[in-house]
Amino acid sequence: MQIRFFPKLILLISAFLSGAILACGEMPSKSVATIGTVEITQQSLDYRAAIQAAYGGDTLPMPTALVAAGNDALAEDVAASLGLTPTSEEIQQFVSHVDETSKAPDILQKVKNVFGEDSLSYINIYLKPKVVEAKLQRYQAFDTAAQNDGRRRIQQAYAVVAEGKSFAEAASVVGGIASVDTFTTATKPTVPEELAKFGQGNSDPHPLAVLAEQHLKPGVVFQQVVEDDKAYRIVRLLDRNSERSIVEIVSIAKGDYHAWLRKRAEGIPIVLHDKNLA
Repeated sequence: MQIRFFPKLILLISAFLSGAILACGEMPSKSVATIGTVEITQQSLDYRAAIQAAYGGDTLPMPTALVAAGNDALAEDVAASLGLTPTSEEIQQFVSHVDETSKAPDILQKVKNVFGEDSLSYINIYLKPKVVEAKLQRYQAFDTAAQNDGRRRIQQAYAVVAEGKSFAEAASVVGGIASVDTFTTATKPTVPEELAKFGQGNSDPHPLAVLAEQHLKPGVVFQQVVEDDKAYRIVRLLDRNSERSIVEIVSIAKGDYHAWLRKRAEGIPIVLHDKNLA
């Protein structure tokens, strides 16, 4: 199992290539970089390197650890600029949630052992970035400006369907995806309300299963565009019985989160204090 840093490497790499690094000067020895308002210390990089080993991989090289820390710092600054900095209550809820629901408690304990009694660093380096990312992803998913193209395309597709054309034709016109999906009978969700904001917990039943059972009539296109954090959808119930619902769908994927975050992070100053990591 590999640690979560690698999918986001492009963020800080892009900043390096675009010339966003403003300086590479001398600072106190414990500080290796300042990214926006976030200071990155050598100790934090050492922790990140050791976390990778706790997951069973090779120790993370320092430059890679810096990129991982930089990505988290950029996300933290973007969150602050949008008023999305996690509250202490949100972080504590997530700490408890991780302890109670971890699917790999042995690995989690190894990660905790990396930090020893430094519980603040465990929270700030290992857990807080996950909360920041979840809040940013939810914000981006439902931000009108970020999703303007998808909204326009799904409305265009709805107009095509309203003219009596097929879902396949509508999807073709707007570059969407037409599909026929089967959903088993829905049961009540079991996601605690306070954790739903983090996208955690049991995600069943599928929202479209609930929609099909409670709001759709066979052969009728649902009168509203259905939206979740991943896509816009036009839906029509084809058939339903006590065990399953068959639904026809036109889907338009929402805008890419990482592309949005890169754009939001443009201009955040990056200052290296350790020339050996440049």
